[in-house]
Amino acid sequence: MLQFQRNLEKLHRRNNLRTLFKVDSIPKDNQIRDVLDNVDSKEAAPVFNAYFNRLQRGVAPQ
Repeated sequence: MLQFQRNLEKLHRRNNLRTLFKVDSIPKDNQIRDVLDNVDSKEAAPVFNAYFNRLQRGVAPQ
């Protein structure tokens, strides 16, 4: 995901993080890992499961 944002920035001089969330600079992978390491997996499981189930059914996430 972050690499995709970097590619958008390189090609179009803008990225979704800046456009949608007003993030000034794209975070490094380690910064995201540090944040996610503090999230209890039980809290993230419902979101992950719903997303994964949609992928299995062939329904593109929106």
